[in-house]
Amino acid sequence: MRNLPLISLLILSGLVAFVIGLTLLIAPQSLFAGNSAVINAGPDLYSEIRAPGGLLATLGGFVLTSAGITAWRTSGLTVSAALYLSYGLARIWSLIVDGHPGDALILAMAIELALGMAALGALLIPAPAIQMKGVGT
Repeated sequence: MRNLPLISLLILSGLVAFVIGLTLLIAPQSLFAGNSAVINAGPDLYSEIRAPGGLLATLGGFVLTSAGITAWRTSGLTVSAALYLSYGLARIWSLIVDGHPGDALILAMAIELALGMAALGALLIPAPAIQMKGVGT
């Protein structure tokens, strides 16, 4: 059961990205409305919104799948760390250059940074402690 925290992290990280990605693909208005943003857009902007949704859903699905396949766990953690840290750091940059967004986006930033740091931390733990194939061998 030493793998339970690692598997839980991969499941949580994968589900978050997958659900957000699907929401961006299927109903982007509902996600933006939750952040007090209204989309008055045509097909061009919707295409720009839905495309990263497809990427998020795909990466989330991969991370989620990696929880069940030992040989994929290192890759799942790497994807998770890169995905969430890039989002979180980009939000920090936006905070600096654009100003303070709504509380929901600050919370999103905190969650992204926490998930990204947890995945990065799991990558840095020696392989025998988390029993991952391919790490440190």
